[in-house]
Amino acid sequence: MALGGARTLPASVAVSGPSRQVAQVRHAIVYFDTASVRQQVVASVQVVPADAAGQVVTGVSVSPTAVAMTLSVRQAVISKVVSVVPTLVGTPPQSLAVSAATAEPATVTLTGPSALLQKAETAATMPVDVTGARADFTRRVALQLPPGISSSAGQVAVNVRVGREILSPTASWSRSRDRRTSCGA
Repeated sequence: MALGGARTLPASVAVSGPSRQVAQVRHAIVYFDTASVRQQVVASVQVVPADAAGQVVTGVSVSPTAVAMTLSVRQAVISKVVSVVPTLVGTPPQSLAVSAATAEPATVTLTGPSALLQKAETAATMPVDVTGARADFTRRVALQLPPGISSSAGQVAVNVRVGREILSPTASWSRSRDRRTSCGA
């Protein structure tokens, strides 16, 4: 978190008193402890007359004696390098399967508020439809990013490899000896 600017209403105050002391006043200062501030604060704060060095000037009156102060808080912005993860939807025709899906670039730099990026481990692409795909192909797509997060790459290339479906190992029973045998890869 980073503190933003402070605004006061009214923006100026009137100083009265002996002319010698009034002539010393160069600033109207407000004090506020910001140690526990996590969100915007609106508070009524006392106005303190000060000289050019910031030292309190006594013997003068300030009107109004208190002002409404608004202190904004900004989230700290950070950058983080994460892996790009292709998002695939659909299925190729029967007997074919997606054998690999990669993104170029493989990593991107995300920038945004630290509260959002602390949890980010990857950046998913917009969905790439593989329905009916019979051969390898490449699609340029954007990343799925939450509001407030930007990426070093506007789009990435998703390379999809399609090949013959590989049968997985299966088990079967042989009735003759009632033994379990493995077949397949």
